[in-house]
Amino acid sequence: MLIFRKINSGDVDLNRVQDNCDLVFGDIAGRKIVDGALLTGINIVTTGTNVSTKLGKKPSGWIVTRKYANVDVWEDTENNILPDTTVFLKSTSNATIDLWVF
Repeated sequence: MLIFRKINSGDVDLNRVQDNCDLVFGDIAGRKIVDGALLTGINIVTTGTNVSTKLGKKPSGWIVTRKYANVDVWEDTENNILPDTTVFLKSTSNATIDLWVF
């Protein structure tokens, strides 16, 4: 999780700005999508690929950040035998993708 560190200051205006930044950064850092990992060069196949998320927690979701072919990708939750640490992805064709998992 991201941490915003305040500077001890006698300046009231600076302290007010820091308080507001702390609120904003705290809200952003608390969102599930931020606490994730970028997985690159994932080779997926039409029959399904089990992708380790490397999160150390059950994944909440994923986003394809790059496709190296014209391919559609979806999650097959029914056939995922390790849902606490992986996502099981299927695709319209064999391809390489990059994923943001969170």
